[in-house]
Amino acid sequence: MRTQSFAEIRPESVYICFEAFPRPKGASSHIASMVEAMSKTFDSVLLICLGYADIPSFQVEDNIFIRRYKEYHPNMLKRAEGFADFISKTLKQCAENVRLTIFRDPWSGAPAIISGIPGKKIFEVNALPSWELEYTYPNIKNNISLMTKITDLELLCLRNSDSLLTVSDTTAKALSSIGINKDICVIPNSAHNAFFTNEKCQIAELHKGRWFGYFGSLHSWQGVETAVNAFADIADEIPHFNMLIVTGGKKIARKLLRKRIRKKGIEERVLFIPSLPTIELATAINMLEFTVCPLTETRRNTFQGCCPIKIVESMAAGKPVIASDLEVCRKLIKNYHNGLLVSAANRRKWALSILQLANNGVLLNKLATNARRTAEDKFARNNIHKRLTDYFLRTIRQNGD
Repeated sequence: MRTQSFAEIRPESVYICFEAFPRPKGASSHIASMVEAMSKTFDSVLLICLGYADIPSFQVEDNIFIRRYKEYHPNMLKRAEGFADFISKTLKQCAENVRLTIFRDPWSGAPAIISGIPGKKIFEVNALPSWELEYTYPNIKNNISLMTKITDLELLCLRNSDSLLTVSDTTAKALSSIGINKDICVIPNSAHNAFFTNEKCQIAELHKGRWFGYFGSLHSWQGVETAVNAFADIADEIPHFNMLIVTGGKKIARKLLRKRIRKKGIEERVLFIPSLPTIELATAINMLEFTVCPLTETRRNTFQGCCPIKIVESMAAGKPVIASDLEVCRKLIKNYHNGLLVSAANRRKWALSILQLANNGVLLNKLATNARRTAEDKFARNNIHKRLTDYFLRTIRQNGD
């Protein structure tokens, strides 16, 4: 890190997201990849995001400048309003040379559009708040006035962007279904280079016995309970196998899951670890034989869509994934070629699939080899960044620019 005044910078590109960065979660991995791709394409990139604790408000990493909003408000919408003001003031100071702005959400996009920032604009739609907020705030859909305001913000961003970017064909279809007919580019998540290496893991427990694992949040749509219940059903048949759960889920969700595990009598067979930084997570996955992605068949997964980074990173590490047989997983996994696809929430079939990979070394090795090849072909960061660079430059050139 080097010292430089914020007043000195005149970035050529800007990435804005209503997310704290960095954090040990999939969103941060994606943000880091996007910003890195932009830094390879443009002379300089400004990342405007949220901050926390003692992380610096302004940071310089080579040609990447990070400006963080660190004011916290317990009300998410109040926090979004403060972030919008922060964006407007930041762009007013330094945005005259910007050629491309990418924003990840309407809280970031609306102030960027209203500020009149020059250059082209890309709305990176991983989800729309009007689709997703009800999973965190179930009663929000009953607040018609608020939902109307949120939808208006989304439409402002969708209509005033030069292009839309998403990681999932399912999300692209969802956007088309609500009448968005402009260019939608689909480029999947990438795996950090660390997942393609085999660095030594420092977690002592993982060096004893055999392991499979889950990593990610504990939101209900992630379906972690399905995998836990399935493992409990066949744990006695594979006494040499243990389960790793790496999660930063909320305290109450962790407590409830631990209670379920105790009730199932497999507490000694399940290791809980808090969310890990990318490099450490990669070393932990290297110690596993396979991972699970038990997404539930909910609108969150079947309409909104996603590109589960847990699948991408596991495959990069050469670890096959047992995943729910949903479109978002079928886009990444071919059944019995580089992973297994199982009916979502079908406890018996999940148990049989875990048992199959635990006992069939020939199948496990075949899936592992093909998973790694798939990741090298489709999800390696250099390949994804080349696609992103081509897309960025194509967007800038459209309409004769």
